[in-house]
Amino acid sequence: MSERFLLFSLLIFVLNSCNKSIYDPPKERPDNHFYKKAWKVFDEGKKDSTFYYLNAAKDLSIREKDSFGAAKSLVNMAIIQEEASDNYGSLETSLAALEFLKDRDTTHHAFLASNYNNLGVVSNNLKDYDNAIKFYKKAILYSSDDDEILMLNNNLANTYFNQKKYDDASSIYEKLLEENKIEDEIYARILMNSARAKYSSNVDFKPRKYFDKALKICEQEKDDWGLDAGYAYLSDYYLGKNKDSAFYFSKLMYHKAKVLKSPQDRMEALQKMIKVGSPSDAKSYFDEFHNIDDSLHVVNTLAKNQFALIRYESEKSKLENEQLKIENLRRKYQIRQQQYVVIAFIITSLAMLGLFYYRFKKRKLKLKLEAENLVKTSKLITSKKVHDVVANGLYRVMTEIENKEDIDRNSILYKLEEMYEKSRNISYDEEIIDDKSFHQKLSEMIRSFDNETIQIFIVGNSDEIWTKFNKDFQSQIFLVLQELLVNMRKHSRASRVVLKFENRNQQSLISYKDNGVGMQNSQRKNGLKNTVNRIFVMQGKIIFENSNDDGLKINIEIPHQT
Repeated sequence: MSERFLLFSLLIFVLNSCNKSIYDPPKERPDNHFYKKAWKVFDEGKKDSTFYYLNAAKDLSIREKDSFGAAKSLVNMAIIQEEASDNYGSLETSLAALEFLKDRDTTHHAFLASNYNNLGVVSNNLKDYDNAIKFYKKAILYSSDDDEILMLNNNLANTYFNQKKYDDASSIYEKLLEENKIEDEIYARILMNSARAKYSSNVDFKPRKYFDKALKICEQEKDDWGLDAGYAYLSDYYLGKNKDSAFYFSKLMYHKAKVLKSPQDRMEALQKMIKVGSPSDAKSYFDEFHNIDDSLHVVNTLAKNQFALIRYESEKSKLENEQLKIENLRRKYQIRQQQYVVIAFIITSLAMLGLFYYRFKKRKLKLKLEAENLVKTSKLITSKKVHDVVANGLYRVMTEIENKEDIDRNSILYKLEEMYEKSRNISYDEEIIDDKSFHQKLSEMIRSFDNETIQIFIVGNSDEIWTKFNKDFQSQIFLVLQELLVNMRKHSRASRVVLKFENRNQQSLISYKDNGVGMQNSQRKNGLKNTVNRIFVMQGKIIFENSNDDGLKINIEIPHQT
Protein backbone atom coordinates (compact mmCIF):
# COMPACT_ATOMS: atom_id res chain seq x y z
CA MET A 1 0.00 0.00 0.00
CA SER A 2 2.82 2.42 1.05
CA GLU A 3 1.92 6.06 0.30
CA ARG A 4 -0.32 5.40 -2.68
CA PHE A 5 -3.52 6.56 -1.01
CA LEU A 6 -2.26 10.14 -0.71
CA LEU A 7 -0.62 10.13 -4.11
CA PHE A 8 -3.84 8.95 -5.67
CA SER A 9 -5.80 11.78 -4.04
CA LEU A 10 -3.27 14.31 -5.26
CA LEU A 11 -3.23 12.96 -8.81
CA ILE A 12 -7.02 13.00 -9.09
CA PHE A 13 -6.97 16.58 -7.77
CA VAL A 14 -4.45 17.61 -10.42
CA LEU A 15 -6.33 15.91 -13.27
CA ASN A 16 -9.62 17.49 -12.35
CA SER A 17 -8.15 20.91 -11.74
CA CYS A 18 -6.49 20.96 -15.14
CA ASN A 19 -9.91 20.81 -16.74
CA LYS A 20 -10.94 23.97 -14.91
CA SER A 21 -10.05 27.61 -15.51
CA ILE A 22 -6.44 27.45 -14.25
CA TYR A 23 -5.29 29.35 -17.33
CA ASP A 24 -7.36 31.75 -19.41
CA PRO A 25 -5.81 31.73 -22.93
CA PRO A 26 -5.68 34.93 -25.00
CA LYS A 27 -8.90 35.57 -26.90
CA GLU A 28 -7.10 35.74 -30.24
CA ARG A 29 -5.84 32.15 -29.78
CA PRO A 30 -8.40 29.56 -31.02
CA ASP A 31 -9.68 26.97 -28.53
CA ASN A 32 -7.81 23.66 -28.51
CA HIS A 33 -10.66 21.29 -29.35
CA PHE A 34 -8.47 18.23 -28.69
CA TYR A 35 -7.92 19.36 -25.12
CA LYS A 36 -11.67 19.73 -24.54
CA LYS A 37 -12.29 16.33 -26.10
CA ALA A 38 -9.69 14.73 -23.81
CA TRP A 39 -11.65 15.73 -20.68
CA LYS A 40 -14.91 14.60 -22.17
CA VAL A 41 -13.62 11.05 -22.66
CA PHE A 42 -11.82 11.22 -19.28
CA ASP A 43 -15.18 11.74 -17.56
CA GLU A 44 -16.33 8.56 -19.34
CA GLY A 45 -13.42 6.63 -17.77
CA LYS A 46 -11.50 6.09 -21.05
CA LYS A 47 -7.88 6.67 -20.03
CA ASP A 48 -6.32 5.51 -23.31
CA SER A 49 -8.55 7.85 -25.33
CA THR A 50 -7.77 10.67 -22.89
CA PHE A 51 -4.07 10.09 -23.52
CA TYR A 52 -4.64 10.11 -27.31
CA TYR A 53 -6.49 13.45 -27.32
CA LEU A 54 -4.04 15.03 -24.86
CA ASN A 55 -1.20 14.06 -27.20
CA ALA A 56 -3.08 15.62 -30.14
CA ALA A 57 -3.75 18.73 -28.03
CA LYS A 58 -0.04 18.93 -27.24
CA ASP A 59 0.92 18.80 -30.95
CA LEU A 60 -1.66 21.47 -31.82
CA SER A 61 -0.40 23.73 -29.01
CA ILE A 62 3.17 23.41 -30.27
CA ARG A 63 2.10 24.33 -33.82
CA GLU A 64 0.26 27.38 -32.45
CA LYS A 65 3.28 28.26 -30.26
CA ASP A 66 1.18 27.85 -27.13
CA SER A 67 3.84 26.54 -24.77
CA PHE A 68 1.52 26.54 -21.77
CA GLY A 69 -1.09 24.48 -23.62
CA ALA A 70 1.59 21.96 -24.58
CA ALA A 71 2.82 21.80 -20.97
CA LYS A 72 -0.70 21.17 -19.58
CA SER A 73 -1.20 18.27 -21.97
CA LEU A 74 2.19 16.71 -21.22
CA VAL A 75 1.77 16.95 -17.42
CA ASN A 76 -1.54 15.10 -17.55
CA MET A 77 -0.22 12.54 -20.04
CA ALA A 78 2.61 11.77 -17.63
CA ILE A 79 0.16 11.30 -14.74
CA ILE A 80 -1.95 8.88 -16.80
CA GLN A 81 1.20 6.89 -17.70
CA GLU A 82 2.23 6.66 -14.04
CA GLU A 83 -1.21 5.34 -13.05
CA ALA A 84 -0.79 2.65 -15.71
CA SER A 85 2.60 1.73 -14.14
CA ASP A 86 4.44 3.04 -17.22
CA ASN A 87 7.06 4.65 -14.98
CA TYR A 88 9.80 5.16 -17.55
CA GLY A 89 7.34 6.57 -20.09
CA SER A 90 5.89 8.88 -17.43
CA LEU A 91 9.38 10.04 -16.48
CA GLU A 92 10.17 10.91 -20.10
CA THR A 93 6.88 12.79 -20.58
CA SER A 94 7.27 14.80 -17.35
CA LEU A 95 10.81 15.83 -18.31
CA ALA A 96 9.50 16.95 -21.72
CA ALA A 97 6.84 19.07 -19.98
CA LEU A 98 9.56 20.99 -18.09
CA GLU A 99 10.82 22.41 -21.40
CA PHE A 100 7.51 24.27 -21.85
CA LEU A 101 6.98 25.45 -18.27
CA LYS A 102 8.35 28.81 -17.10
CA ASP A 103 9.25 29.18 -13.44
CA ARG A 104 8.89 32.98 -13.55
CA ASP A 105 5.30 32.82 -14.83
CA THR A 106 2.96 32.36 -11.87
CA THR A 107 0.23 30.90 -14.11
CA HIS A 108 2.59 27.96 -14.70
CA HIS A 109 3.29 27.27 -11.02
CA ALA A 110 0.32 24.93 -10.41
CA PHE A 111 1.46 22.69 -13.27
CA LEU A 112 5.11 22.91 -12.22
CA ALA A 113 4.05 21.65 -8.78
CA SER A 114 2.00 18.81 -10.33
CA ASN A 115 4.77 17.87 -12.74
CA TYR A 116 7.49 17.78 -10.08
CA ASN A 117 5.16 15.78 -7.84
CA ASN A 118 4.68 13.23 -10.66
CA LEU A 119 8.45 13.04 -11.11
CA GLY A 120 8.71 12.37 -7.38
CA VAL A 121 6.05 9.62 -7.57
CA VAL A 122 7.74 7.95 -10.54
CA SER A 123 11.19 8.16 -8.92
CA ASN A 124 9.71 6.67 -5.76
CA ASN A 125 8.17 3.83 -7.77
CA LEU A 126 11.58 3.16 -9.33
CA LYS A 127 13.18 3.28 -5.85
CA ASP A 128 15.26 6.31 -6.87
CA TYR A 129 14.58 7.92 -3.51
CA ASP A 130 17.23 10.68 -3.66
CA ASN A 131 15.74 12.15 -6.84
CA ALA A 132 12.23 11.65 -5.50
CA ILE A 133 13.10 13.85 -2.51
CA LYS A 134 14.54 16.57 -4.80
CA PHE A 135 11.41 16.55 -6.98
CA TYR A 136 9.01 16.72 -4.01
CA LYS A 137 10.90 19.69 -2.56
CA LYS A 138 10.68 21.51 -5.90
CA ALA A 139 6.96 20.77 -6.09
CA ILE A 140 6.47 22.35 -2.65
CA LEU A 141 8.27 25.53 -3.82
CA TYR A 142 5.81 26.03 -6.68
CA SER A 143 2.62 25.05 -4.85
CA SER A 144 0.34 27.69 -3.34
CA ASP A 145 -2.56 25.44 -2.27
CA ASP A 146 -2.43 24.53 1.43
CA ASP A 147 -3.95 21.06 0.99
CA GLU A 148 -1.60 20.31 -1.89
CA ILE A 149 1.45 21.47 0.12
CA LEU A 150 0.33 19.25 2.99
CA MET A 151 0.09 16.19 0.70
CA LEU A 152 3.42 16.97 -0.95
CA ASN A 153 5.11 17.14 2.45
CA ASN A 154 3.45 13.84 3.32
CA ASN A 155 4.81 12.30 0.10
CA LEU A 156 8.25 13.67 1.00
CA ALA A 157 8.03 12.11 4.47
CA ASN A 158 6.92 8.80 2.95
CA THR A 159 10.01 8.81 0.76
CA TYR A 160 12.23 9.30 3.81
CA PHE A 161 10.36 6.37 5.35
CA ASN A 162 11.13 4.23 2.29
CA GLN A 163 14.80 5.17 2.74
CA LYS A 164 14.49 3.96 6.35
CA LYS A 165 15.23 7.50 7.53
CA TYR A 166 12.48 7.21 10.11
CA ASP A 167 13.53 10.22 12.23
CA ASP A 168 13.45 12.55 9.21
CA ALA A 169 10.03 11.21 8.27
CA SER A 170 8.71 11.58 11.84
CA SER A 171 9.81 15.22 12.11
CA ILE A 172 7.83 16.11 8.98
CA TYR A 173 4.74 14.19 10.14
CA GLU A 174 4.84 15.89 13.54
CA LYS A 175 5.11 19.32 11.94
CA LEU A 176 2.13 18.57 9.68
CA LEU A 177 0.06 17.42 12.65
CA GLU A 178 0.89 20.61 14.56
CA GLU A 179 -0.11 22.78 11.59
CA ASN A 180 -3.36 20.88 10.89
CA LYS A 181 -5.42 20.62 14.05
CA ILE A 182 -8.72 19.79 12.28
CA GLU A 183 -9.31 16.07 12.68
CA ASP A 184 -10.40 15.22 9.14
CA GLU A 185 -9.38 12.43 6.76
CA ILE A 186 -6.08 14.17 5.91
CA TYR A 187 -5.21 14.51 9.60
CA ALA A 188 -6.04 10.83 10.11
CA ARG A 189 -3.75 9.68 7.30
CA ILE A 190 -0.84 11.77 8.55
CA LEU A 191 -1.43 10.45 12.08
CA MET A 192 -1.21 6.86 10.77
CA ASN A 193 1.96 7.64 8.84
CA SER A 194 3.48 9.25 11.93
CA ALA A 195 2.67 6.23 14.09
CA ARG A 196 4.12 3.87 11.46
CA ALA A 197 7.40 5.84 11.34
CA LYS A 198 7.69 5.88 15.14
CA TYR A 199 7.21 2.14 15.64
CA SER A 200 9.60 1.46 12.76
CA SER A 201 12.22 3.57 14.54
CA ASN A 202 11.48 2.40 18.08
CA VAL A 203 10.35 -1.19 18.72
CA ASP A 204 9.05 -0.19 22.16
CA PHE A 205 6.65 2.39 20.72
CA LYS A 206 2.95 1.41 21.00
CA PRO A 207 1.09 2.78 17.94
CA ARG A 208 -2.28 1.09 18.42
CA LYS A 209 -4.08 4.03 20.06
CA TYR A 210 -2.99 6.36 17.24
CA PHE A 211 -4.21 3.92 14.59
CA ASP A 212 -7.52 3.46 16.42
CA LYS A 213 -8.02 7.23 16.57
CA ALA A 214 -7.17 7.61 12.88
CA LEU A 215 -9.47 4.76 11.81
CA LYS A 216 -12.33 6.24 13.85
CA ILE A 217 -11.89 9.58 12.02
CA CYS A 218 -11.80 7.78 8.65
CA GLU A 219 -15.04 5.95 9.50
CA GLN A 220 -16.71 9.23 10.45
CA GLU A 221 -15.47 10.90 7.26
CA LYS A 222 -16.35 7.80 5.17
CA ASP A 223 -12.80 7.75 3.88
CA ASP A 224 -12.38 4.24 2.44
CA TRP A 225 -8.86 4.94 1.19
CA GLY A 226 -7.82 5.99 4.68
CA LEU A 227 -9.34 2.82 6.16
CA ASP A 228 -7.56 0.75 3.53
CA ALA A 229 -4.23 2.34 4.50
CA GLY A 230 -4.86 1.91 8.23
CA TYR A 231 -5.63 -1.79 7.82
CA ALA A 232 -2.42 -2.23 5.79
CA TYR A 233 -0.30 -0.52 8.45
CA LEU A 234 -1.85 -2.50 11.31
CA SER A 235 -1.35 -5.80 9.50
CA ASP A 236 2.31 -4.86 8.93
CA TYR A 237 2.67 -3.96 12.61
CA TYR A 238 1.29 -7.31 13.82
CA LEU A 239 3.10 -9.51 11.27
CA GLY A 240 5.94 -10.33 13.64
CA LYS A 241 3.93 -9.98 16.84
CA ASN A 242 0.49 -11.55 16.53
CA LYS A 243 -0.48 -13.60 13.46
CA ASP A 244 -4.19 -13.59 14.30
CA SER A 245 -4.27 -9.77 14.48
CA ALA A 246 -2.15 -9.53 11.32
CA PHE A 247 -4.55 -11.85 9.46
CA TYR A 248 -7.58 -9.94 10.77
CA PHE A 249 -6.39 -6.59 9.48
CA SER A 250 -5.11 -8.11 6.21
CA LYS A 251 -8.61 -9.51 5.64
CA LEU A 252 -10.16 -6.10 6.34
CA MET A 253 -7.72 -4.54 3.85
CA TYR A 254 -8.61 -7.17 1.25
CA HIS A 255 -12.36 -6.45 1.47
CA LYS A 256 -11.83 -2.69 1.45
CA ALA A 257 -9.57 -3.00 -1.64
CA LYS A 258 -12.35 -4.88 -3.43
CA VAL A 259 -14.77 -2.06 -2.65
CA LEU A 260 -12.24 0.47 -3.95
CA LYS A 261 -11.50 -1.68 -7.03
CA SER A 262 -7.78 -1.47 -6.33
CA PRO A 263 -6.07 -4.63 -7.65
CA GLN A 264 -2.68 -3.54 -6.29
CA ASP A 265 -4.03 -3.31 -2.75
CA ARG A 266 -5.84 -6.64 -3.06
CA MET A 267 -2.55 -8.24 -4.10
CA GLU A 268 -0.78 -6.67 -1.13
CA ALA A 269 -3.46 -7.94 1.25
CA LEU A 270 -3.29 -11.45 -0.26
CA GLN A 271 0.50 -11.53 0.20
CA LYS A 272 0.05 -10.85 3.90
CA MET A 273 -2.78 -13.36 4.22
CA ILE A 274 -0.55 -16.05 2.66
CA LYS A 275 2.09 -15.36 5.33
CA VAL A 276 -0.17 -15.39 8.42
CA GLY A 277 -3.28 -17.33 7.28
CA SER A 278 -3.95 -21.02 7.70
CA PRO A 279 -1.94 -23.33 5.40
CA SER A 280 -5.16 -24.82 4.06
CA ASP A 281 -6.24 -21.43 2.66
CA ALA A 282 -2.78 -20.38 1.45
CA LYS A 283 -3.17 -22.06 -1.98
CA SER A 284 -6.45 -20.27 -2.77
CA TYR A 285 -4.90 -16.93 -1.72
CA PHE A 286 -1.86 -17.66 -3.86
CA ASP A 287 -3.94 -18.55 -6.92
CA GLU A 288 -6.04 -15.40 -6.57
CA PHE A 289 -2.88 -13.33 -6.18
CA HIS A 290 -1.43 -14.67 -9.44
CA ASN A 291 -4.72 -14.23 -11.31
CA ILE A 292 -4.85 -10.56 -10.31
CA ASP A 293 -1.15 -10.12 -11.08
CA ASP A 294 -1.50 -11.67 -14.54
CA SER A 295 -4.55 -9.60 -15.47
CA LEU A 296 -2.96 -6.44 -14.11
CA HIS A 297 0.23 -7.17 -16.04
CA VAL A 298 -1.75 -7.62 -19.26
CA VAL A 299 -3.69 -4.38 -18.72
CA ASN A 300 -0.55 -2.39 -17.93
CA THR A 301 1.35 -3.86 -20.87
CA LEU A 302 -1.48 -3.02 -23.26
CA ALA A 303 -1.64 0.51 -21.85
CA LYS A 304 2.15 0.97 -22.21
CA ASN A 305 2.08 -0.32 -25.77
CA GLN A 306 -0.89 1.91 -26.58
CA PHE A 307 0.88 4.97 -25.15
CA ALA A 308 4.05 4.13 -27.07
CA LEU A 309 2.14 3.64 -30.34
CA ILE A 310 0.31 6.96 -29.94
CA ARG A 311 3.59 8.77 -29.31
CA TYR A 312 5.31 6.98 -32.20
CA GLU A 313 2.64 7.90 -34.76
CA SER A 314 2.62 11.48 -33.51
CA GLU A 315 6.41 11.83 -33.68
CA LYS A 316 6.54 10.26 -37.14
CA SER A 317 4.02 12.77 -38.49
CA LYS A 318 5.88 15.63 -36.82
CA LEU A 319 9.20 14.53 -38.30
CA GLU A 320 7.82 14.58 -41.82
CA ASN A 321 6.41 18.05 -41.32
CA GLU A 322 9.57 19.34 -39.69
CA GLN A 323 11.77 18.23 -42.56
CA LEU A 324 9.71 20.35 -44.95
CA LYS A 325 10.22 23.40 -42.72
CA ILE A 326 13.96 23.10 -42.14
CA GLU A 327 15.05 25.04 -45.25
CA ASN A 328 12.64 27.89 -44.56
CA LEU A 329 13.80 28.05 -40.98
CA ARG A 330 17.43 28.25 -42.08
CA ARG A 331 16.67 31.14 -44.39
CA LYS A 332 14.69 32.95 -41.72
CA TYR A 333 17.53 32.37 -39.28
CA GLN A 334 20.06 33.96 -41.65
CA ILE A 335 17.82 36.98 -42.21
CA ARG A 336 17.31 37.37 -38.47
CA GLN A 337 21.04 37.15 -37.84
CA GLN A 338 21.61 40.01 -40.26
CA GLN A 339 18.85 42.01 -38.60
CA TYR A 340 20.33 41.36 -35.17
CA VAL A 341 23.75 42.59 -36.32
CA VAL A 342 22.27 45.83 -37.67
CA ILE A 343 20.16 46.35 -34.55
CA ALA A 344 23.14 45.64 -32.29
CA PHE A 345 25.26 48.19 -34.20
CA ILE A 346 22.52 50.84 -33.93
CA ILE A 347 21.97 50.17 -30.23
CA THR A 348 25.72 50.27 -29.50
CA SER A 349 26.12 53.55 -31.40
CA LEU A 350 23.18 55.15 -29.61
CA ALA A 351 24.45 53.91 -26.27
CA MET A 352 27.90 55.41 -26.87
CA LEU A 353 26.41 58.74 -27.94
CA GLY A 354 24.09 58.72 -24.95
CA LEU A 355 26.97 57.93 -22.59
CA PHE A 356 29.12 60.72 -24.04
CA TYR A 357 26.25 63.24 -23.77
CA TYR A 358 25.48 62.10 -20.22
CA ARG A 359 29.09 62.54 -19.10
CA PHE A 360 29.31 65.93 -20.80
CA LYS A 361 26.15 67.18 -19.07
CA LYS A 362 27.25 65.70 -15.74
CA ARG A 363 30.63 67.42 -15.88
CA LYS A 364 29.07 70.70 -16.91
CA LEU A 365 26.62 70.51 -14.00
CA LYS A 366 29.42 69.56 -11.59
CA LEU A 367 31.51 72.60 -12.59
CA LYS A 368 28.49 74.84 -12.21
CA LEU A 369 27.69 73.49 -8.75
CA GLU A 370 31.32 73.81 -7.68
CA ALA A 371 31.37 77.44 -8.78
CA GLU A 372 28.10 78.19 -6.96
CA ASN A 373 29.29 76.43 -3.79
CA LEU A 374 32.57 78.35 -3.91
CA VAL A 375 30.71 81.66 -4.05
CA LYS A 376 28.33 80.59 -1.27
CA THR A 377 31.20 79.40 0.92
CA SER A 378 33.12 82.62 0.37
CA LYS A 379 30.08 84.72 1.26
CA LEU A 380 29.39 82.61 4.35
CA ILE A 381 32.97 82.89 5.62
CA THR A 382 33.03 86.64 5.02
CA SER A 383 29.67 87.12 6.72
CA LYS A 384 30.78 85.04 9.67
CA LYS A 385 34.00 87.04 10.11
CA VAL A 386 32.19 90.36 9.83
CA HIS A 387 29.79 89.21 12.53
CA ASP A 388 32.51 87.93 14.87
CA VAL A 389 35.14 90.60 14.35
CA VAL A 390 33.20 93.77 13.56
CA ALA A 391 29.71 93.38 15.06
CA ASN A 392 30.71 91.74 18.35
CA GLY A 393 33.81 93.95 18.63
CA LEU A 394 31.76 97.13 18.18
CA TYR A 395 29.22 95.89 20.69
CA ARG A 396 31.99 95.30 23.22
CA VAL A 397 33.37 98.86 22.69
CA MET A 398 29.84 100.29 22.98
CA THR A 399 29.38 98.40 26.24
CA GLU A 400 32.66 99.73 27.59
CA ILE A 401 31.73 103.36 26.67
CA GLU A 402 28.26 102.93 28.20
CA ASN A 403 29.48 101.45 31.49
CA LYS A 404 32.51 103.63 32.25
CA GLU A 405 32.22 107.21 33.44
CA ASP A 406 35.88 108.03 32.85
CA ILE A 407 36.57 107.04 29.30
CA ASP A 408 40.15 106.57 28.18
CA ARG A 409 39.93 108.23 24.76
CA ASN A 410 43.24 106.81 23.54
CA SER A 411 42.22 103.29 24.59
CA ILE A 412 38.90 103.55 22.72
CA LEU A 413 40.61 104.91 19.62
CA TYR A 414 43.16 102.07 19.78
CA LYS A 415 40.42 99.46 19.93
CA LEU A 416 38.48 101.08 17.06
CA GLU A 417 41.66 101.29 14.99
CA GLU A 418 42.34 97.61 15.80
CA MET A 419 38.84 96.63 14.58
CA TYR A 420 39.30 98.78 11.49
CA GLU A 421 42.53 96.97 10.60
CA LYS A 422 40.94 93.56 11.18
CA SER A 423 37.80 94.35 9.18
CA ARG A 424 39.93 95.75 6.32
CA ASN A 425 42.01 92.56 6.26
CA ILE A 426 39.17 90.04 6.64
CA SER A 427 39.66 88.84 3.05
CA TYR A 428 43.31 88.01 3.90
CA ASP A 429 42.17 85.69 6.74
CA GLU A 430 44.43 87.31 9.37
CA GLU A 431 44.46 86.02 12.94
CA ILE A 432 42.32 87.79 15.55
CA ILE A 433 44.83 87.31 18.34
CA ASP A 434 47.79 89.73 18.31
CA ASP A 435 51.17 89.45 20.04
CA LYS A 436 49.72 90.03 23.50
CA SER A 437 49.39 86.82 25.59
CA PHE A 438 46.07 85.11 25.04
CA HIS A 439 44.96 84.92 28.67
CA GLN A 440 45.53 88.69 29.02
CA LYS A 441 43.64 89.43 25.80
CA LEU A 442 40.82 87.17 26.96
CA SER A 443 40.63 88.84 30.38
CA GLU A 444 40.43 92.32 28.78
CA MET A 445 37.59 91.22 26.53
CA ILE A 446 35.65 89.65 29.43
CA ARG A 447 36.24 92.65 31.72
CA SER A 448 34.85 94.99 29.06
CA PHE A 449 31.38 93.56 29.81
CA ASP A 450 31.77 94.24 33.58
CA ASN A 451 29.85 97.31 34.85
CA GLU A 452 27.80 98.58 37.78
CA THR A 453 24.87 96.25 37.00
CA ILE A 454 26.81 93.20 35.84
CA GLN A 455 29.57 91.60 37.89
CA ILE A 456 31.82 89.14 36.09
CA PHE A 457 34.03 86.71 38.03
CA ILE A 458 36.91 84.95 36.26
CA VAL A 459 38.44 81.77 37.75
CA GLY A 460 41.49 79.91 36.42
CA ASN A 461 42.31 82.04 33.34
CA SER A 462 46.04 81.37 33.33
CA ASP A 463 48.58 81.14 30.53
CA GLU A 464 48.98 77.39 31.25
CA ILE A 465 45.36 76.73 30.28
CA TRP A 466 45.87 77.94 26.69
CA THR A 467 49.32 76.54 25.84
CA LYS A 468 47.61 73.38 24.57
CA PHE A 469 46.08 75.27 21.61
CA ASN A 470 47.52 77.02 18.57
CA LYS A 471 46.57 80.59 17.61
CA ASP A 472 43.74 79.47 15.34
CA PHE A 473 42.06 77.52 18.14
CA GLN A 474 42.69 80.39 20.56
CA SER A 475 40.96 82.76 18.12
CA GLN A 476 37.98 80.43 17.89
CA ILE A 477 37.72 80.17 21.72
CA PHE A 478 37.99 83.96 21.98
CA LEU A 479 35.07 84.39 19.55
CA VAL A 480 33.00 81.74 21.33
CA LEU A 481 33.31 83.51 24.70
CA GLN A 482 32.71 86.91 23.13
CA GLU A 483 29.50 85.54 21.51
CA LEU A 484 28.32 84.19 24.89
CA LEU A 485 28.92 87.49 26.64
CA VAL A 486 27.26 89.52 23.87
CA ASN A 487 24.27 87.21 24.09
CA MET A 488 24.26 87.62 27.90
CA ARG A 489 24.39 91.39 27.64
CA LYS A 490 21.54 91.51 25.11
CA HIS A 491 19.10 88.97 26.50
CA SER A 492 19.85 87.50 29.94
CA ARG A 493 19.18 90.41 32.36
CA ALA A 494 21.85 88.82 34.53
CA SER A 495 23.59 90.67 37.37
CA ARG A 496 26.28 88.06 38.02
CA VAL A 497 28.36 85.95 35.65
CA VAL A 498 30.98 83.35 36.58
CA LEU A 499 33.52 82.06 34.04
CA LYS A 500 35.71 79.17 35.16
CA PHE A 501 38.64 77.63 33.23
CA GLU A 502 40.51 74.40 34.00
CA ASN A 503 42.44 71.53 32.38
CA ARG A 504 41.32 67.98 33.04
CA ASN A 505 41.91 64.64 31.29
CA GLN A 506 43.59 65.98 28.13
CA GLN A 507 40.94 68.66 27.58
CA SER A 508 40.12 72.23 28.61
CA LEU A 509 36.86 72.82 30.43
CA ILE A 510 35.05 76.17 30.28
CA SER A 511 32.13 76.67 32.64
CA TYR A 512 29.77 79.63 32.14
CA LYS A 513 27.04 80.49 34.65
CA ASP A 514 24.75 83.50 35.10
CA ASN A 515 21.71 84.34 37.22
CA GLY A 516 19.60 85.69 34.37
CA VAL A 517 16.27 84.64 32.85
CA GLY A 518 17.71 81.73 30.87
CA MET A 519 17.71 81.24 27.12
CA GLN A 520 14.83 80.86 24.67
CA ASN A 521 14.89 78.10 22.04
CA SER A 522 15.03 80.67 19.25
CA GLN A 523 18.20 82.16 20.76
CA ARG A 524 19.89 78.75 20.86
CA LYS A 525 18.85 77.98 17.30
CA ASN A 526 19.85 81.26 15.68
CA GLY A 527 22.00 83.45 17.95
CA LEU A 528 24.48 80.82 19.06
CA LYS A 529 24.61 78.81 15.82
CA ASN A 530 28.15 80.04 15.06
CA THR A 531 29.26 79.21 18.60
CA VAL A 532 28.06 75.60 18.33
CA ASN A 533 29.63 75.24 14.88
CA ARG A 534 33.02 76.51 16.12
CA ILE A 535 33.07 74.04 19.00
CA PHE A 536 32.07 71.23 16.64
CA VAL A 537 34.98 72.10 14.32
CA MET A 538 37.35 71.89 17.33
CA GLN A 539 35.86 68.39 18.03
CA GLY A 540 34.51 69.64 21.32
CA LYS A 541 31.01 69.68 22.78
CA ILE A 542 28.75 72.27 24.44
CA ILE A 543 25.97 71.53 26.92
CA PHE A 544 23.23 74.07 27.78
CA GLU A 545 21.50 73.78 31.17
CA ASN A 546 18.60 76.20 31.11
CA SER A 547 16.48 77.04 34.20
CA ASN A 548 14.12 79.93 34.87
CA ASP A 549 15.10 79.84 38.56
CA ASP A 550 18.87 79.39 38.35
CA GLY A 551 19.62 81.24 35.13
CA LEU A 552 21.78 79.70 32.42
CA LYS A 553 24.64 77.19 32.71
CA ILE A 554 26.87 76.30 29.79
CA ASN A 555 29.63 73.67 29.93
CA ILE A 556 32.17 73.52 27.12
CA GLU A 557 34.73 70.74 26.63
CA ILE A 558 37.53 71.16 24.06
CA PRO A 559 40.14 68.37 23.62
CA HIS A 560 43.80 69.43 23.66
CA GLN A 561 45.67 69.49 20.39
CA THR A 562 48.22 66.69 20.05
